[in-house]
Amino acid sequence: MYNTVKMDHNKSFLEQSEKHMMLIEGSEVTEGDLVGYLPGLRLGVKGHTREELISKAKELIKVMKEEGSTFYNDVEYINLTV
Repeated sequence: MYNTVKMDHNKSFLEQSEKHMMLIEGSEVTEGDLVGYLPGLRLGVKGHTREELISKAKELIKVMKEEGSTFYNDVEYINLTV
């Protein structure tokens, strides 16, 4: 069993009325920090706490928008039940 969430592929990230960007969170065993991956940017961030991770992800998104970077709309996640 699984659930999927899709972005509106007919509109770019900046054209969508509600802007959602997926942040996948994990822990880094060697340093004990949290790491996050933004599939819509194909980039990652690191923070000591969840709040710091989210803050850094939002800042990265802001900078990338200001630079006119590509935001990938072909992002979909599948939540698996195993």
